[in-house]
Amino acid sequence: MKSIKSAKQITFFYFSIVAVMIIAIHLSVFVSTVTHLEKFNARNRLAASFEQVIPMIHQGNITKISIPPYDTFYVGDDSLPSSIQLPDDLELGRATEVYKQGEVSTDFYIVKYQLDIGGRLQNVYGVNIDPVYERSETEMFEAHIQSILISSLLILICLYVVLRISERLTSPLSGLARQLEQRSADDLSPLLLPKVGATKELKVLVDSFNSHQAQVRTILERERAFNRFASHELRTPLMVIKGGLSLLGQSTEPNFVEKQRQRMLTAANDMNDFVATLLTLTRDENQDQAISRPLLPVEIERVIASHKELLANKPVTYQFIVQKQPDIKAPEAAIKILVGNIIKNAFTYTDAGNIRIVLTEKSLTVTDTGIGLGLNQATNERQNTAQGYGLGLLIANDICRKYSWQLTMQDRQQAGDAQHGCNATIRFSNSAIQV
Repeated sequence: MKSIKSAKQITFFYFSIVAVMIIAIHLSVFVSTVTHLEKFNARNRLAASFEQVIPMIHQGNITKISIPPYDTFYVGDDSLPSSIQLPDDLELGRATEVYKQGEVSTDFYIVKYQLDIGGRLQNVYGVNIDPVYERSETEMFEAHIQSILISSLLILICLYVVLRISERLTSPLSGLARQLEQRSADDLSPLLLPKVGATKELKVLVDSFNSHQAQVRTILERERAFNRFASHELRTPLMVIKGGLSLLGQSTEPNFVEKQRQRMLTAANDMNDFVATLLTLTRDENQDQAISRPLLPVEIERVIASHKELLANKPVTYQFIVQKQPDIKAPEAAIKILVGNIIKNAFTYTDAGNIRIVLTEKSLTVTDTGIGLGLNQATNERQNTAQGYGLGLLIANDICRKYSWQLTMQDRQQAGDAQHGCNATIRFSNSAIQV
């Protein structure tokens, strides 16, 4: 595989081709112009001289007539000197450049005419030898050589300028290439825009690349979080089912068997809902074509009931208030996972007080009197690890992103409330997701 050339090498290569073409065209045009001028000059001189010799030819038997200073006419083919060899393609009235035999450096022009002499058509050859024009032609070529040398010097200067411009334009890209070469495979930090030579197009390229890197970094973080927590979400129901099956082998008492069956059924349903939700999040669905449905209070009540054991032996009360049912396009399994994570957090991290769950036409809000988000007053960063069970807020954010909802969690004291605790709100609208 051929090595890939740099932008400077490519610029030099194509500029050199263009420069050679310009010089070649310039030289060919000059040579063609000088040659045609010489031919036109010889033809027109001979044509004017031929008008003078016609009467002389008719007056007597003349085979050679000289018209000073440069023209000579020969009447008949036999009158031509042996040093002049006629070209095979000699045409009437056309000036043709030929050379004398043995004198390669001496060129001249010959024109063939035909004239009726004594009732017989004979060939008349006009020969033009102009040493002054030849010397002038040599001087013109010498002057043109100087012109070519000057043009070549200007082209070299232009080449230097173009290479500097090319280097200036490509140096930012070279800097980005060096940044990428020096990176490790797992380095997803943003690229730095070069301080010198940056252009709008380069800024768009860097911003697009950094945006892509940020997306990849987010996906990797979510993948790591999934690997870290998903085992708990899937393993717990399996352990419950395995434990229930083990216990069933120890007793056949109907109430005991029914209790274990219900435990295993609940665990299997939880695992099924979790897997169904994950599969929903990975599918590319057109939400505009989804069928809207009301979010029933009974769905929220089931979620509350499934986590009530977290409040056992705690001086905590809760209220579920339904003001109006919102219309949504999400399946019940996704609602169970989303709302379950928020309610589970509230039940787990509230040791005393009350929890208020309010369902309105536009939102679902869970307000507790627990430990809150633990935000540092100076840095506004979380100081504890109250991130929720399992995939927790990670999967909650994914569900909200899937259905264009907005999930916000706010520390009550940070919002100016005297009470400890957290406000978690799901807004069923097409807003940006914030956590």
